[in-house]
Amino acid sequence: MSSIASNLAGLTPKQRALLEKLLKKQGLDISQLPIAPQPRDRTVFPLSFSQQRMWFLHQLAPEDAAYNCSVALRLTGKLSVTALQKTIQDLVGRHEALRTTFVTIDGHPFQVIAPEQDVTLRYLDVSDLPEPEQTARVRSLTTGEVQRPFDLEQGPLLRMLLVWLGQDAYVLQVTMHHIISDGWSLGIMVREMLELYRAYVGGQAVTLAMPPIQYADYAVWQREWLQGERLASQLAYWKDQLATAPALLSLQTDRPRAAVQSNQGAVLAFTLSKELSEALKELARGEGATTFMALLAAFDVLLFRYTGQQDILTGTPIANRNRAETANVIGCFINTLVLRSRLSHEISFRQLLSHVRETTLNAYANQDVPFEQLIEALKVKRNAGYPPLVQVFFVLQDVTMDALALSDMMVAPFQLDKGTAQFDLTLEMAEEAGGLSGHIEYNTGLFDASTIERLVGYWQTLLEGIVKHPDLPLASLPMLPEEEYQRIVYEWNATRRVYSESEQCLHTLIEKQVERTPDAIAVVFEGQRLTYRELDSQADRLAQYLIRAGVGPEVPVGVCMERSVEMVVALLGILKAGGAYVPLDLEYPGERLAYICQQTQVPLILTHTRLRAMLSEL
Repeated sequence: MSSIASNLAGLTPKQRALLEKLLKKQGLDISQLPIAPQPRDRTVFPLSFSQQRMWFLHQLAPEDAAYNCSVALRLTGKLSVTALQKTIQDLVGRHEALRTTFVTIDGHPFQVIAPEQDVTLRYLDVSDLPEPEQTARVRSLTTGEVQRPFDLEQGPLLRMLLVWLGQDAYVLQVTMHHIISDGWSLGIMVREMLELYRAYVGGQAVTLAMPPIQYADYAVWQREWLQGERLASQLAYWKDQLATAPALLSLQTDRPRAAVQSNQGAVLAFTLSKELSEALKELARGEGATTFMALLAAFDVLLFRYTGQQDILTGTPIANRNRAETANVIGCFINTLVLRSRLSHEISFRQLLSHVRETTLNAYANQDVPFEQLIEALKVKRNAGYPPLVQVFFVLQDVTMDALALSDMMVAPFQLDKGTAQFDLTLEMAEEAGGLSGHIEYNTGLFDASTIERLVGYWQTLLEGIVKHPDLPLASLPMLPEEEYQRIVYEWNATRRVYSESEQCLHTLIEKQVERTPDAIAVVFEGQRLTYRELDSQADRLAQYLIRAGVGPEVPVGVCMERSVEMVVALLGILKAGGAYVPLDLEYPGERLAYICQQTQVPLILTHTRLRAMLSEL
């Protein structure tokens, strides 16, 4: 511990605030001084703001596994299970977060650091299963591991699973609760685990340096640092930025929202071509933007076009590790930023990208406000049916793990299906050698897989349109894939039919029926009966009257009658005269009937004598 850090650690909050003012007068910023390691004469520490949010969410739904973090590796080659178990225990010793549990004291949560923690490597053998049963079993095991909840009070909050596939093939899975971990931490875990394992199997000395601080040190520092004027200034930005923001994004779901939203989910993966990926990056560079900004702007357009909503709120994670000391520390540092875009049909993608760039940079400058504090400051009303403020998330992973060689073993990523979804929709993109890959994680209580498949098609088509025509109005950008466009525009509208001579008009069919069974009953209504001969005869007389009145092909005739035998005669008579009947429902208000008559320009109306007075006003 440096002398400066030691002195700072011994200051009371009041003394620290006074020192900060004195240093500020000299042009110095106390926030740039090192984070001080806390004395370890205690084992109970406050929670960071991110941990506090995770703890709160866990209290609401302790059996919910949506906030479990997991990564899996496919191992091929000679594996020393003994060396792997030793590696795990060394990792637990290096990082206090891996031996942390949580207690409530006087109604407030605290983290407790154990001096040591045994983490058992769970070993399962599926080598006797043939394909495809083995693959299905491994998928079931790894998904089940992600979906198994943690006990925050009892711990451990780290689980390790090793599945033997047969010969020299394994799947290794690391699962932690989000309250002690984040995506960055999973990367640290894998990197250090492989480095330690390499040293043990090679009989080499471990040269991995200890992290300069532990997560509890950061939690204490954050509580002291993020307060007063610094917190107020950033909160003011967010209050202004998110004033009058919509509480809910009106996504077109396949099912209505439940009163209490389930976190059951699924994932659909896809890949963009290298040409499209490079074109997107080039467009971003030309506008002084990042790939993240360009993809976020495009995602906003997709949501705008899909929902019709012009005010879009998208959540995105930020590592929140802008201090050098935190780079190699396992813990929950991540924060959520809410990025707001206002779109319209007339603006171009290039104009939108400029707006998104400015919004994103401002958000980065005010990234320290914890999401939970933002919810409280904005007085967002919580609803069990959907997440507060943001229901959609966008992530760009700029670092992906490729296959690597480790002693006598190859290590490659193993794709997990968590079976959960924290949000309605999460679009995650990743930069890879062959171009941008992605997947959509979606809530299966809201969406069918077929809907998400179409959404991916819209996304890819939209991106292709954006790189070709960045100056087109957003409303003019293409979204329908060619196959779906052909189906909707042409196949579904191919309604032309060639009718045979046997497919005749209704009144002609009635006339033929008269020839076959003239005295058979054709119409019955409340005791009244008409034979086919009588029906046809009365319709003929009415048709002759209508023709003399000027009715012919394409001439509309209003029919305002109660349900009766006369109504059937009226409809057939109009058809025989060559006209078209316009039904006028007696249940409609007079204004509606007048509007129909005005729009259709009916020259006459057939009705009952008793209704003539009412219709004279039309």
